[in-house]
Amino acid sequence: MAEKKAKSADDVQKFWLRSAILVVLLILVLSAVNMVYEEKVLKQKQIYRQEQSWQDFRIELPMNENGQHVLEFAFFGDSHARDAVYPPSIPGSFNFGTSNEDYVETYYKFVKLLESDEMEIRNIFLEIDLHIFTPNANKDETLFQHLTYYSDFTPLSDISRLNKKNIIGLWLVKHFPVLGHGGELIHILTPPDSTQIVLGWTNQTNDFSKMDRELLTRATILSHFGREDNEEIREENSSSVDLINNRSIDYFLRIIRLAESRGINIIFIRYPVSKYYDDAVTRLGINKQEHYEYLFSLIEKDAGLKSYKVFDYYDIFFEYQRLLDNTDHLNYRGALEFSRILNEDLSRLSALDRTQNKLN
Repeated sequence: MAEKKAKSADDVQKFWLRSAILVVLLILVLSAVNMVYEEKVLKQKQIYRQEQSWQDFRIELPMNENGQHVLEFAFFGDSHARDAVYPPSIPGSFNFGTSNEDYVETYYKFVKLLESDEMEIRNIFLEIDLHIFTPNANKDETLFQHLTYYSDFTPLSDISRLNKKNIIGLWLVKHFPVLGHGGELIHILTPPDSTQIVLGWTNQTNDFSKMDRELLTRATILSHFGREDNEEIREENSSSVDLINNRSIDYFLRIIRLAESRGINIIFIRYPVSKYYDDAVTRLGINKQEHYEYLFSLIEKDAGLKSYKVFDYYDIFFEYQRLLDNTDHLNYRGALEFSRILNEDLSRLSALDRTQNKLN
């Protein structure tokens, strides 16, 4: 009997030993695969390459008397900003625009620049394109898709609260990003993204004039507003509230308050789109003037902002389709021309107010 008990205890001990060895082996394999994924896939993504570009640029910037690096112009927004602003044409600027970035994510990025990166930023450009606050383009579940990047400067508790995901799962994906993107391992065998990045700007090479412009525009409109572009259906003036996700606008206003508290000049900007895009917006019955009146009432009332500038370039390339990458983004030719125009406007103080009442 005692011999059986001893054998049983020995079997249990062996079981736990084998289990521990298996767990250790699994962790080692996972760590190895994760390391390869981070080096070969994750760090090759545009958002990580853009961050590296920023860190390389930041240390070369001039410093103020407090030992802070000084950035004259910071551009924030989504891929509209990223593809449009070519910083070498605008001295002392960097393009922080990121594809599909919600102003929630931009807020934490802005805080990181001011606190972790210890920057003095003198002027910020905030994108106010028509789609930037829409509920369809700003869903909870799409927040912090680049978790490893954003979680470097955003508390996981905040991320979990905002995107409604389990904090334990977020912790695992933060430390082992391959767990959330295993399907991307195939990219280890393919050439890395070779899109040129220059101070945050990305070099887009398509020519909208040679594309199926109506098909592309319909797809974009559906993505931005969640509505089909149907010429036979014209909705009556869509309410401005329908174009605004309350969470996104709340963090947009937080950015404004923070910038104002730091004495940073705030400039709102609309980027160029195609005439096809504008016609589709009109067919949806969206009242642009009403929308912007509502938006600026929030800016002035809720954020208490009284002094600001507006640059409106919405329609400047309506007749120049070859300058667009698609229906609402600029290609490299458009970016160079747009940035030249923007820099000229910045060099003329009187130009800062030239489009104040043009938002319609």
